[in-house]
Amino acid sequence: MSMSSYQFLGSFADIPAVIRVDDASLDSTVSLSFLHDCNVPRTVSDRHGVAVESALGPVRIPTVDGWYNSRQTFRPVYLSGCDIELGCDWLASVNAKYDGSRLQRPSETDVGRLSGGHSWNFQPKENLCSPLSSIVTD
Repeated sequence: MSMSSYQFLGSFADIPAVIRVDDASLDSTVSLSFLHDCNVPRTVSDRHGVAVESALGPVRIPTVDGWYNSRQTFRPVYLSGCDIELGCDWLASVNAKYDGSRLQRPSETDVGRLSGGHSWNFQPKENLCSPLSSIVTD
């Protein structure tokens, strides 16, 4: 099922964050205002004499029966309506499947194929009591 765009609560650098998954966006990004307002650690590098800012997270994304944990480079941009946007780069890295309301638990094969910086942690439903696991509606 194509997911297009939806959002929910997760975390970035252990800070609660509204996360939007958008299969029309190529890159995963983080809101500049979120980075600055929450004092999230950032990396500044020099690219051809230009300062380039980035953040690594990690980002924690709820799924059915668990969580994806991902540490990848997020480009800071101006975002509206969310703190983090996960794009096609993230979706391809974890081979995420969507059921209409949340990300599905990955197959054992998919877990074994997760690229560096990504993992999935099983957590039985009776232990999914985090307030961050709810879906955000617009």
